Amino acid sequence: MESYVLNNIEIGERIRKTRTSMGMSREAFSEIINISNIFLGQIERGERSLSITTLASISSATGVSTDYILFGTPNNNSTMSK
Repeated sequence: MESYVLNNIEIGERIRKTRTSMGMSREAFSEIINISNIFLGQIERGERSLSITTLASISSATGVSTDYILFGTPNNNSTMSK
């Protein structure tokens, strides 16, 4: 079984890349996923971890798979490429 180490900075970069590719401001995106703009900024900079609920909200709002967000692994559900 393959072991993964979650890297908050890389996760945050993928979230930011996804958000900006959608042409969304941090303020607008944070409202859609129901977290504060400040918290989203902290996640995108890798300063804070996101909860399963926030991860699911981001995936749902963007159409990007949770595998991509967490591990950078594109799959059939992902709209982003690595």
